[in-house]
Amino acid sequence: MNDNTDYPFILLDSLHPQWQYVEERKNMAVPDLEEIVTFPAGTKLRIEKAVQYTNGVSGSSYPTVFGSISTNGKSYKMGYQWGKIDIGKSFDKIEKCWHFHQAPWQQKTDTAFYALPIANFW
Repeated sequence: MNDNTDYPFILLDSLHPQWQYVEERKNMAVPDLEEIVTFPAGTKLRIEKAVQYTNGVSGSSYPTVFGSISTNGKSYKMGYQWGKIDIGKSFDKIEKCWHFHQAPWQQKTDTAFYALPIANFW
């Protein structure tokens, strides 16, 4: 979920679409994920950049924001996978086909759809 080694941590919360998967991975007999820290409500995230990754074979894309959170004298550089394309809208050539689930920094769910640039290989 986070392929950027400059930002080695992943930010997730219970509203993230991958939350159930992560909880299952943490609770396995031999967990392959480890929870590092729980941030208190109101913790500030400094967003530093956003990237839209495109997988090679499938061509599917996923936007990720990168940034840092500092708390209790420690700084965590992390990525947060945010956004999903509505395949039906995309196939119908509707430009505004991206939806963003409620992120930890949002007070309520944004129900709008947005247009994002098409991710390309470079």
